Amino acid sequence: MGDSLRVNVTFTPAASGTKAASLAILHNAPDSPARVPLRGVGLQPELAFRPEQLRFGQVATGATAQLPLVLYNVGNDTLTVDALTPSRREFVVPPLANPRIAPGDSQQVTVLFRPSLSGSRAGSITLASDD
Repeated sequence: MGDSLRVNVTFTPAASGTKAASLAILHNAPDSPARVPLRGVGLQPELAFRPEQLRFGQVATGATAQLPLVLYNVGNDTLTVDALTPSRREFVVPPLANPRIAPGDSQQVTVLFRPSLSGSRAGSITLASDD
């Protein structure tokens, strides 16, 4: 047997799922090119949540209402939630007990509403994650 040459191949998927390709090696033998099949699975977390909107209804000034928000990882890699930040101080989101959600798993968060003034309030929650 003759000399050998090592060729490194990098797999950098742009999306999740199974990907297939082949590496063509051109050479001077009659069966050129030689083809080496390549296969890889791209992993990616994907966030979903329910319900899509939280409606607290009427809450007395100084009182606290709470509603559950469930975060789901519908991807095929672990989802890491870095922060849940409400847009208004009347809404409070405690930190997650575990910021990592496995594929197919979910985690419930309790969102609190503590109005300090009367009147309607609307807000949003910004979720920072590796999704």
